[in-house]
Amino acid sequence: MAFSIAAQAQQEDKETVVDSLEKVSQAILPAQKGKFFNSLSKTFGMQDFTIDEKPKIAFRRSLILPGWGQITNNQSWLAPIIWLAAAGDYMFGIRQNNLRYKLYLGHYAKATYLSRSLIFDQDGAALPTTTPIYLQLKPKEKSQIFDIDRSVFYLMTSDSTFATVTPTCSDCSQKDLKAIEQFQLNKVFSEEEAANLDLRGPYNTTTFENAKNQYRRYKQLSMILLGAGWLMQALQANVAAHLQTFDMSDDLSFSIRPAGPATFGTQANGLSLSIVFK
Repeated sequence: MAFSIAAQAQQEDKETVVDSLEKVSQAILPAQKGKFFNSLSKTFGMQDFTIDEKPKIAFRRSLILPGWGQITNNQSWLAPIIWLAAAGDYMFGIRQNNLRYKLYLGHYAKATYLSRSLIFDQDGAALPTTTPIYLQLKPKEKSQIFDIDRSVFYLMTSDSTFATVTPTCSDCSQKDLKAIEQFQLNKVFSEEEAANLDLRGPYNTTTFENAKNQYRRYKQLSMILLGAGWLMQALQANVAAHLQTFDMSDDLSFSIRPAGPATFGTQANGLSLSIVFK
């Protein structure tokens, strides 16, 4: 009987705790939800914000869109500088290095197939792994320089004929080199004809591997710089907003004046330092 009463009391205590937690969550969650949407509406300009809220609003806006925080701080002249810096990092850092990485990745894949004796001549014989590799570094059309579909990759066969490398399947793309099992040669011109072209070489697999790894690191570094710059401009907007809202009135000051405090019933001469914070 006593055990039953104790168990019932324990169950009632649990129900009381659960009810209390539910009431607290019902009171807190709507407040937190309302605070979140209130902050969001101020960030996007749907509600006015106070001068004290300006630093965090400028910080959030700069994280969403670089330069927005500077515009909020009436520093609109900084926004075009930030946009040009971001565009330059993408165009000349991320994009160009990514194109070069893809180009040398394609060359590296073809050179790897050659080293595995998976490139065949028109008679079906596998080319020697020591077959010299040449590149045409200046295609006739400048638009082809970083086009992996038209990467100019030549092999010099035993009869001194330069040939391009094409996949054996007719419906596969050179972009998906991993799906290609074999390559074959497409003879294009002789050594005498190649003398009039800008051919460089010979190259090897290691050269292309180092090149692709180098441009991949450059691309990753450019992405890191873009992220760091994004964060720095947001911090700049926050600091600038703090400086604009900093109180420089006379209430924030300190003064030194004579004082004669009582010490053990006697008067003592001295100075007092008074610092006033608002």
